Amino acid sequence: MQKSQLVAVSVAIGFALFAGPVSAVLKVTALSVGQGDSMLFEADGQTVMIDAGRSRYDALNHLQEAGIHRLDLLVATHAHADHIGGASAILEETQVESVWYNGQAHTTQTFETFIDALLEAQDTQYVEPERGRIKKLGDVKITALHPEGSAADYGGHLHDKNIVVRIDYGPCSAMVTGDIEHQGEAEILRTDLDIDADLLELGHHGSSTSSSPEFLEAVDPTIVIAQYGEDNQYGHPHDDVIAYVDRYTDARFYGTADRTIRMQCDPVEHRWSIEGGVQPGAAEGTAARPFGRSTDTDRPLHDCIDINSASRKRLQDIIHIGDARSEQIIEGRPWSSLDELTEFWRVGENQIEDMRDQGMACVDR
Repeated sequence: MQKSQLVAVSVAIGFALFAGPVSAVLKVTALSVGQGDSMLFEADGQTVMIDAGRSRYDALNHLQEAGIHRLDLLVATHAHADHIGGASAILEETQVESVWYNGQAHTTQTFETFIDALLEAQDTQYVEPERGRIKKLGDVKITALHPEGSAADYGGHLHDKNIVVRIDYGPCSAMVTGDIEHQGEAEILRTDLDIDADLLELGHHGSSTSSSPEFLEAVDPTIVIAQYGEDNQYGHPHDDVIAYVDRYTDARFYGTADRTIRMQCDPVEHRWSIEGGVQPGAAEGTAARPFGRSTDTDRPLHDCIDINSASRKRLQDIIHIGDARSEQIIEGRPWSSLDELTEFWRVGENQIEDMRDQGMACVDR
């Protein structure tokens, strides 16, 4: 659909290969926008914002306070107000080179205001990205993973055709899912696109409608975040999703809860750092801490696989550990030593010695 056709709509939205050296850091900010979504990616002078929260000015205020007066790309994942509410102000007061939206119409005043602002932004390119579409901004690569194409003629739920994107900057990678739900996750899993990512923003604010175990295992993130308001009426993030993240990934989980989360990835060493946010399910007052190295040694994160905390998938990287044994290990937690596994499995010590020789398994008590 061409930009001019939006008038009719308004009255009726792993490690990557890369070319060239990448040295600057990738900065990722999950903005404090209450019960809504807004993320900003910055690298080498390129700026990408995905969603803009519910309030008209929250996201814009952040850009202005950061001295950002130009966006290379604004992605509006779908037409719900908690994702596009601030997009119109950004279009009116910031230079936006390109907008990605899925084309689906909605009946709210917020959507109408968004479309009006987009129509007024004459120098802004409008794109309804199909699955697999790639936009390159210097060394920043943005790939559309969902939906399969324009949703201009789709009359179903707005979450069904929600835009999901992957961002790559050298070896640093992130996936932002908006309000994707289980059906959309399954569609992505059926593609041959690369979905393994360091950072995963959970679908639908950490709701149980999203983040299936299969999807979490396939993405295999190091960092998981959810964007939601503190003490929100929906109970986001849901307890079962928090449990899934713990069970099926090795990621550390942080939520906005009306706080800004600032993340940074160094592409030379492929290390992430993080500050801000809260840890859902952790003791009250637990603060975010740096990524990239374990807290008690100078070894890279994930240098050992802790049998007391590793996910089922990660446990299977240990010699002699298959699907069934990984489940047994999880069910038998906590363990005080690797030697305990011999009694648990009724197997010989040779297998435990193989694990020690491999040097991957460990026990953190």
